[in-house]
Amino acid sequence: MKDRSIVGMAVAATMGGAAALSWSLWVLHVFGLPY
Repeated sequence: MKDRSIVGMAVAATMGGAAALSWSLWVLHVFGLPY
């Protein structure tokens, strides 16, 4: 069960990171901030 928990945490972290990145890019696009 411990391995499963670690995998679940890794997947959640990856999905969270992708969501944060896409959100940041969307905000930059909407507000037109310079890259």
